[in-house]
Amino acid sequence: MLDILCVKIYLSVMTKSVKWLLALTFVGVVASIFYFVGLDRLVEEGEERIDGARVTAILEIRPADVIRSCVEATYEYSADWDFAARMDEALYDISALSVVDEAIDKFLSRCSYEDLQTVFGTADCGRIKSDIKKRLDLHTDQVCIALEPRFDQCGLRHHIQRIDGTNRICVGILGVDDPERAKRLLCSDGNVEFWAVGSSYDAATVCAAIAEYHMFDGIEFEFVGQGYCVGVADKSDIETINDILKDPKNKALLPARTKLAWENKSVDGKTYGDYRLVVLSGSTPLMNGSGITDARAGADAYDQFTVSIKMDDTASYLWANITANNVGKQIAIVMDDVVYSAPVVNQRIEDGNSSISGDFTRQEAEDLAGVLWYGRLPVDPTIVTLEVSER
Repeated sequence: MLDILCVKIYLSVMTKSVKWLLALTFVGVVASIFYFVGLDRLVEEGEERIDGARVTAILEIRPADVIRSCVEATYEYSADWDFAARMDEALYDISALSVVDEAIDKFLSRCSYEDLQTVFGTADCGRIKSDIKKRLDLHTDQVCIALEPRFDQCGLRHHIQRIDGTNRICVGILGVDDPERAKRLLCSDGNVEFWAVGSSYDAATVCAAIAEYHMFDGIEFEFVGQGYCVGVADKSDIETINDILKDPKNKALLPARTKLAWENKSVDGKTYGDYRLVVLSGSTPLMNGSGITDARAGADAYDQFTVSIKMDDTASYLWANITANNVGKQIAIVMDDVVYSAPVVNQRIEDGNSSISGDFTRQEAEDLAGVLWYGRLPVDPTIVTLEVSER
Protein backbone atom coordinates (compact mmCIF):
# COMPACT_ATOMS: atom_id res chain seq x y z
CA MET A 1 0.00 0.00 0.00
CA LEU A 2 2.80 2.39 0.89
CA ASP A 3 4.50 1.69 -2.43
CA ILE A 4 1.28 2.40 -4.33
CA LEU A 5 0.72 5.64 -2.40
CA CYS A 6 4.28 6.82 -3.19
CA VAL A 7 3.77 6.07 -6.88
CA LYS A 8 0.52 8.05 -6.91
CA ILE A 9 2.16 11.04 -5.23
CA TYR A 10 5.10 10.85 -7.65
CA LEU A 11 2.78 10.75 -10.68
CA SER A 12 0.75 13.65 -9.29
CA VAL A 13 3.87 15.79 -8.87
CA MET A 14 5.12 14.81 -12.33
CA THR A 15 1.73 15.68 -13.87
CA LYS A 16 1.80 19.12 -12.25
CA SER A 17 5.38 19.70 -13.46
CA VAL A 18 4.42 18.75 -17.01
CA LYS A 19 1.41 21.06 -16.88
CA TRP A 20 3.59 23.96 -15.74
CA LEU A 21 6.14 23.22 -18.46
CA LEU A 22 3.45 23.10 -21.14
CA ALA A 23 1.90 26.31 -19.83
CA LEU A 24 5.21 28.17 -19.93
CA THR A 25 5.95 26.82 -23.42
CA PHE A 26 2.51 27.93 -24.61
CA VAL A 27 3.02 31.45 -23.22
CA GLY A 28 6.38 31.71 -24.97
CA VAL A 29 4.99 30.52 -28.31
CA VAL A 30 1.97 32.84 -28.17
CA ALA A 31 4.15 35.81 -27.18
CA SER A 32 6.53 35.11 -30.06
CA ILE A 33 3.65 34.91 -32.54
CA PHE A 34 2.19 38.24 -31.38
CA TYR A 35 5.64 39.80 -31.40
CA PHE A 36 6.57 38.87 -34.95
CA VAL A 37 3.06 39.58 -36.26
CA GLY A 38 3.28 43.05 -34.69
CA LEU A 39 6.73 43.64 -36.14
CA ASP A 40 5.69 42.46 -39.62
CA ARG A 41 2.62 44.71 -39.45
CA LEU A 42 4.90 47.63 -38.62
CA VAL A 43 6.86 46.93 -41.79
CA GLU A 44 3.74 46.52 -43.94
CA GLU A 45 2.13 49.72 -42.68
CA GLY A 46 5.19 51.84 -43.53
CA GLU A 47 4.86 54.14 -46.52
CA GLU A 48 8.41 53.38 -47.61
CA ARG A 49 10.57 50.31 -47.36
CA ILE A 50 13.32 50.46 -44.74
CA ASP A 51 16.33 48.64 -46.11
CA GLY A 52 18.95 47.12 -43.86
CA ALA A 53 18.75 45.01 -40.77
CA ARG A 54 16.13 44.12 -38.22
CA VAL A 55 17.04 43.69 -34.56
CA THR A 56 14.87 41.39 -32.51
CA ALA A 57 15.44 41.09 -28.79
CA ILE A 58 13.85 39.81 -25.60
CA LEU A 59 14.53 41.84 -22.46
CA GLU A 60 13.95 40.69 -18.91
CA ILE A 61 13.50 42.70 -15.74
CA ARG A 62 14.97 40.49 -13.04
CA PRO A 63 14.10 40.55 -9.34
CA ALA A 64 17.75 41.36 -8.55
CA ASP A 65 17.49 44.59 -10.56
CA VAL A 66 14.38 45.69 -8.69
CA ILE A 67 15.83 44.80 -5.30
CA ARG A 68 19.09 46.60 -6.15
CA SER A 69 17.15 49.80 -6.86
CA CYS A 70 15.67 49.55 -3.33
CA VAL A 71 19.06 48.84 -1.76
CA GLU A 72 20.85 51.67 -3.55
CA ALA A 73 18.16 54.12 -2.47
CA THR A 74 19.17 53.70 1.18
CA TYR A 75 21.61 56.03 2.90
CA GLU A 76 23.41 53.06 4.46
CA TYR A 77 24.44 51.62 1.09
CA SER A 78 26.76 54.56 0.42
CA ALA A 79 27.72 55.27 4.05
CA ASP A 80 28.16 51.80 5.60
CA TRP A 81 30.82 49.70 3.85
CA ASP A 82 29.89 46.48 5.68
CA PHE A 83 26.20 46.87 4.86
CA ALA A 84 27.03 47.53 1.18
CA ALA A 85 29.26 44.43 1.08
CA ARG A 86 26.50 42.23 2.52
CA MET A 87 23.95 43.56 0.07
CA ASP A 88 26.30 43.19 -2.91
CA GLU A 89 26.96 39.57 -1.99
CA ALA A 90 23.26 38.76 -1.57
CA LEU A 91 22.41 40.47 -4.89
CA TYR A 92 25.28 38.76 -6.69
CA ASP A 93 23.94 35.36 -5.59
CA ILE A 94 20.56 36.02 -7.25
CA SER A 95 21.73 38.11 -10.21
CA ALA A 96 21.30 35.29 -12.74
CA LEU A 97 17.97 33.99 -11.40
CA SER A 98 14.91 34.57 -13.59
CA VAL A 99 12.28 32.74 -11.54
CA VAL A 100 10.73 35.47 -9.42
CA ASP A 101 9.82 33.50 -6.29
CA GLU A 102 13.13 31.66 -6.24
CA ALA A 103 15.16 34.88 -6.52
CA ILE A 104 13.19 36.75 -3.85
CA ASP A 105 13.19 33.83 -1.40
CA LYS A 106 16.93 33.36 -1.78
CA PHE A 107 17.60 37.07 -1.20
CA LEU A 108 15.38 37.15 1.90
CA SER A 109 17.12 34.09 3.31
CA ARG A 110 20.49 35.85 3.00
CA CYS A 111 19.43 39.02 4.84
CA SER A 112 19.24 39.67 8.54
CA TYR A 113 16.23 41.19 10.28
CA GLU A 114 18.10 44.48 10.62
CA ASP A 115 19.11 44.62 6.94
CA LEU A 116 15.55 43.97 5.78
CA GLN A 117 14.33 46.78 8.05
CA THR A 118 16.93 49.11 6.55
CA VAL A 119 15.98 48.37 2.94
CA PHE A 120 12.23 47.81 3.10
CA GLY A 121 11.14 49.39 6.38
CA THR A 122 9.84 46.02 7.56
CA ALA A 123 11.15 42.50 8.20
CA ASP A 124 7.84 40.84 7.25
CA CYS A 125 8.92 38.56 4.39
CA GLY A 126 5.37 38.24 3.05
CA ARG A 127 4.95 42.00 2.76
CA ILE A 128 8.42 42.41 1.26
CA LYS A 129 7.80 39.69 -1.32
CA SER A 130 4.50 41.26 -2.33
CA ASP A 131 6.11 44.70 -2.60
CA ILE A 132 8.97 43.42 -4.80
CA LYS A 133 6.51 41.68 -7.15
CA LYS A 134 4.48 44.89 -7.48
CA ARG A 135 7.64 46.86 -8.22
CA LEU A 136 8.71 44.24 -10.75
CA ASP A 137 5.39 44.52 -12.56
CA LEU A 138 5.51 48.32 -12.46
CA HIS A 139 9.12 48.56 -13.66
CA THR A 140 8.47 46.19 -16.55
CA ASP A 141 5.69 48.48 -17.77
CA GLN A 142 7.86 51.56 -17.17
CA VAL A 143 10.69 50.15 -19.28
CA CYS A 144 8.24 49.57 -22.16
CA ILE A 145 7.04 53.17 -21.88
CA ALA A 146 10.55 54.64 -21.58
CA LEU A 147 11.91 52.82 -24.64
CA GLU A 148 9.25 54.29 -26.96
CA PRO A 149 10.47 57.93 -27.00
CA ARG A 150 14.09 56.74 -27.00
CA PHE A 151 13.61 55.00 -30.35
CA ASP A 152 11.40 57.82 -31.66
CA GLN A 153 14.08 60.41 -30.93
CA CYS A 154 16.65 58.30 -32.81
CA GLY A 155 14.27 58.03 -35.78
CA LEU A 156 13.95 54.24 -35.53
CA ARG A 157 10.84 52.27 -36.46
CA HIS A 158 10.11 49.79 -33.72
CA HIS A 159 7.64 47.45 -32.04
CA ILE A 160 7.56 46.89 -28.26
CA GLN A 161 5.33 44.39 -26.47
CA ARG A 162 5.35 42.97 -22.98
CA ILE A 163 4.79 39.22 -22.73
CA ASP A 164 1.60 38.92 -20.71
CA GLY A 165 2.01 37.49 -17.23
CA THR A 166 5.80 37.73 -17.28
CA ASN A 167 8.57 40.24 -16.64
CA ARG A 168 9.83 39.97 -20.22
CA ILE A 169 9.56 42.42 -23.13
CA CYS A 170 9.78 41.70 -26.87
CA VAL A 171 11.43 44.45 -28.92
CA GLY A 172 11.91 44.83 -32.67
CA ILE A 173 13.92 47.66 -34.24
CA LEU A 174 14.19 48.34 -37.95
CA GLY A 175 17.24 49.84 -39.63
CA VAL A 176 19.86 48.87 -37.02
CA ASP A 177 22.65 46.50 -38.08
CA ASP A 178 25.13 47.00 -35.23
CA PRO A 179 24.56 44.73 -32.20
CA GLU A 180 26.58 47.08 -29.95
CA ARG A 181 24.37 50.02 -30.89
CA ALA A 182 21.28 47.90 -30.25
CA LYS A 183 22.55 46.98 -26.78
CA ARG A 184 23.20 50.64 -25.90
CA LEU A 185 19.72 51.66 -27.01
CA LEU A 186 18.02 48.76 -25.24
CA CYS A 187 19.84 48.67 -21.92
CA SER A 188 21.45 52.03 -21.16
CA ASP A 189 19.77 53.40 -18.03
CA GLY A 190 20.14 56.97 -19.35
CA ASN A 191 21.46 58.30 -16.05
CA VAL A 192 24.70 60.24 -16.39
CA GLU A 193 26.94 60.56 -13.31
CA PHE A 194 29.79 62.92 -12.49
CA TRP A 195 32.68 61.30 -10.60
CA ALA A 196 35.92 62.51 -9.07
CA VAL A 197 38.85 61.01 -10.94
CA GLY A 198 41.16 58.70 -8.99
CA SER A 199 44.81 59.49 -8.33
CA SER A 200 47.98 57.68 -9.42
CA TYR A 201 48.09 56.23 -5.90
CA ASP A 202 44.56 54.83 -6.35
CA ALA A 203 45.50 53.29 -9.70
CA ALA A 204 48.70 51.76 -8.32
CA THR A 205 46.87 50.38 -5.26
CA VAL A 206 44.22 48.74 -7.45
CA CYS A 207 46.97 47.25 -9.66
CA ALA A 208 48.71 45.82 -6.60
CA ALA A 209 45.49 44.20 -5.32
CA ILE A 210 44.62 42.66 -8.70
CA ALA A 211 48.14 41.28 -9.07
CA GLU A 212 48.44 40.05 -5.48
CA TYR A 213 45.22 38.05 -5.60
CA HIS A 214 45.73 36.86 -9.22
CA MET A 215 42.30 38.14 -10.28
CA PHE A 216 43.15 38.41 -13.96
CA ASP A 217 45.22 35.26 -14.35
CA GLY A 218 44.79 33.86 -17.86
CA ILE A 219 43.79 37.26 -19.27
CA GLU A 220 46.08 39.50 -21.30
CA PHE A 221 45.93 42.61 -19.10
CA GLU A 222 48.65 45.25 -19.27
CA PHE A 223 49.09 46.96 -15.89
CA VAL A 224 49.70 50.72 -16.01
CA GLY A 225 49.06 52.17 -12.54
CA GLN A 226 49.66 55.79 -13.55
CA GLY A 227 47.39 58.78 -13.82
CA TYR A 228 44.00 57.26 -13.15
CA CYS A 229 44.59 54.32 -15.53
CA VAL A 230 44.74 50.87 -13.95
CA GLY A 231 45.57 49.01 -17.14
CA VAL A 232 44.67 48.06 -20.69
CA ALA A 233 42.84 45.04 -22.12
CA ASP A 234 41.39 43.97 -25.44
CA LYS A 235 37.68 44.55 -25.93
CA SER A 236 37.08 40.80 -26.19
CA ASP A 237 38.20 40.40 -22.54
CA ILE A 238 36.11 43.23 -21.05
CA GLU A 239 33.05 41.10 -20.26
CA THR A 240 35.18 38.47 -18.53
CA ILE A 241 36.99 41.12 -16.48
CA ASN A 242 33.69 42.76 -15.53
CA ASP A 243 32.36 39.43 -14.24
CA ILE A 244 35.49 39.03 -12.11
CA LEU A 245 35.18 42.55 -10.69
CA LYS A 246 31.47 42.11 -9.90
CA ASP A 247 32.17 39.18 -7.62
CA PRO A 248 31.76 40.54 -4.06
CA LYS A 249 34.72 38.47 -2.88
CA ASN A 250 36.97 40.30 -5.34
CA LYS A 251 35.37 43.68 -4.65
CA ALA A 252 36.22 43.27 -0.98
CA LEU A 253 39.91 42.92 -1.90
CA LEU A 254 40.02 46.21 -3.81
CA PRO A 255 40.56 49.61 -2.13
CA ALA A 256 37.45 50.98 -0.46
CA ARG A 257 35.66 53.96 -1.94
CA THR A 258 36.92 53.46 -5.46
CA LYS A 259 35.05 52.55 -8.63
CA LEU A 260 36.44 50.96 -11.78
CA ALA A 261 35.14 51.81 -15.25
CA TRP A 262 36.13 51.45 -18.89
CA GLU A 263 36.60 54.35 -21.29
CA ASN A 264 34.05 54.49 -24.09
CA LYS A 265 36.59 54.19 -26.90
CA SER A 266 39.83 52.26 -27.38
CA VAL A 267 43.25 53.85 -26.87
CA ASP A 268 43.17 54.56 -30.63
CA GLY A 269 39.73 56.16 -30.49
CA LYS A 270 38.06 53.13 -32.10
CA THR A 271 35.24 50.78 -31.10
CA TYR A 272 37.62 47.82 -31.09
CA GLY A 273 41.11 47.03 -29.85
CA ASP A 274 42.64 47.89 -26.46
CA TYR A 275 40.55 49.75 -23.88
CA ARG A 276 41.70 51.49 -20.70
CA LEU A 277 40.35 50.48 -17.30
CA VAL A 278 40.36 53.56 -15.06
CA VAL A 279 39.74 54.23 -11.37
CA LEU A 280 37.31 56.80 -10.00
CA SER A 281 37.31 58.15 -6.46
CA GLY A 282 34.52 57.89 -3.91
CA SER A 283 31.74 55.46 -3.02
CA THR A 284 29.14 57.62 -4.77
CA PRO A 285 29.26 60.15 -7.64
CA LEU A 286 29.63 63.87 -7.00
CA MET A 287 26.17 64.21 -8.57
CA ASN A 288 23.89 62.32 -10.94
CA GLY A 289 21.93 63.38 -13.99
CA SER A 290 18.47 63.55 -12.44
CA GLY A 291 18.47 67.33 -12.91
CA ILE A 292 19.15 67.23 -16.67
CA THR A 293 16.34 69.02 -18.52
CA ASP A 294 17.65 68.80 -22.07
CA ALA A 295 20.28 66.93 -24.09
CA ARG A 296 21.16 67.64 -27.72
CA ALA A 297 23.79 66.41 -30.15
CA GLY A 298 25.96 68.99 -31.90
CA ALA A 299 29.51 69.86 -32.86
CA ASP A 300 32.14 71.96 -31.11
CA ALA A 301 34.55 74.55 -32.57
CA TYR A 302 36.78 71.73 -33.84
CA ASP A 303 33.89 69.94 -35.61
CA GLN A 304 33.95 67.16 -33.02
CA PHE A 305 30.52 65.75 -32.18
CA THR A 306 29.39 66.37 -28.60
CA VAL A 307 26.25 66.18 -26.48
CA SER A 308 25.19 69.43 -24.80
CA ILE A 309 23.18 69.15 -21.59
CA LYS A 310 21.15 71.63 -19.57
CA MET A 311 20.27 71.32 -15.88
CA ASP A 312 17.44 72.61 -13.70
CA ASP A 313 18.05 75.25 -11.01
CA THR A 314 18.78 72.78 -8.21
CA ALA A 315 21.26 70.76 -10.28
CA SER A 316 22.85 73.95 -11.65
CA TYR A 317 23.50 75.22 -8.12
CA LEU A 318 25.06 71.89 -7.10
CA TRP A 319 27.13 71.75 -10.31
CA ALA A 320 28.41 75.28 -9.72
CA ASN A 321 29.66 74.33 -6.25
CA ILE A 322 31.22 71.08 -7.49
CA THR A 323 33.09 72.77 -10.33
CA ALA A 324 34.23 75.58 -8.01
CA ASN A 325 35.74 73.02 -5.64
CA ASN A 326 37.46 71.11 -8.45
CA VAL A 327 39.14 73.82 -10.53
CA GLY A 328 42.27 72.34 -12.08
CA LYS A 329 41.03 68.78 -11.48
CA GLN A 330 39.35 66.21 -13.73
CA ILE A 331 35.73 65.22 -13.37
CA ALA A 332 34.69 62.04 -15.17
CA ILE A 333 31.37 61.94 -17.01
CA VAL A 334 30.08 58.38 -16.64
CA MET A 335 27.06 56.45 -17.86
CA ASP A 336 26.47 52.70 -17.55
CA ASP A 337 29.91 52.34 -15.91
CA VAL A 338 31.57 53.80 -19.00
CA VAL A 339 33.68 56.97 -18.89
CA TYR A 340 32.80 59.17 -21.86
CA SER A 341 35.18 61.99 -20.98
CA ALA A 342 37.12 63.36 -18.02
CA PRO A 343 37.71 67.06 -18.71
CA VAL A 344 39.77 69.34 -16.50
CA VAL A 345 37.59 71.96 -14.77
CA ASN A 346 38.88 75.40 -15.76
CA GLN A 347 36.42 77.51 -13.79
CA ARG A 348 33.17 77.50 -11.84
CA ILE A 349 30.22 76.71 -14.16
CA GLU A 350 27.26 78.85 -13.16
CA ASP A 351 24.53 78.26 -15.74
CA GLY A 352 24.24 74.47 -15.59
CA ASN A 353 25.21 74.08 -19.26
CA SER A 354 27.88 71.47 -20.01
CA SER A 355 28.89 69.16 -22.81
CA ILE A 356 29.94 65.54 -23.11
CA SER A 357 32.67 64.64 -25.60
CA GLY A 358 34.12 61.25 -26.42
CA ASP A 359 35.30 60.91 -30.03
CA PHE A 360 31.67 60.43 -31.07
CA THR A 361 30.36 59.83 -34.54
CA ARG A 362 27.21 61.80 -35.38
CA GLN A 363 25.07 58.70 -34.79
CA GLU A 364 26.69 57.96 -31.42
CA ALA A 365 26.14 61.56 -30.27
CA GLU A 366 22.49 61.52 -31.38
CA ASP A 367 21.87 58.14 -29.71
CA LEU A 368 23.44 59.33 -26.45
CA ALA A 369 21.35 62.53 -26.47
CA GLY A 370 18.22 60.46 -27.06
CA VAL A 371 19.06 58.08 -24.23
CA LEU A 372 19.88 60.91 -21.80
CA TRP A 373 16.80 62.99 -22.38
CA TYR A 374 14.06 60.82 -23.81
CA GLY A 375 14.43 57.40 -22.28
CA ARG A 376 15.69 57.03 -18.72
CA LEU A 377 14.98 53.55 -17.39
CA PRO A 378 13.92 52.76 -13.80
CA VAL A 379 16.10 49.61 -13.75
CA ASP A 380 18.64 47.99 -16.06
CA PRO A 381 17.00 45.26 -18.17
CA THR A 382 18.87 42.08 -19.08
CA ILE A 383 19.11 41.01 -22.71
CA VAL A 384 17.97 37.38 -22.91
CA THR A 385 18.30 37.09 -26.70
CA LEU A 386 19.37 39.51 -29.43
CA GLU A 387 19.51 38.76 -33.15
CA VAL A 388 20.33 40.89 -36.17
CA SER A 389 18.90 39.75 -39.49
CA GLU A 390 19.11 41.32 -42.95
CA ARG A 391 15.88 42.30 -44.67
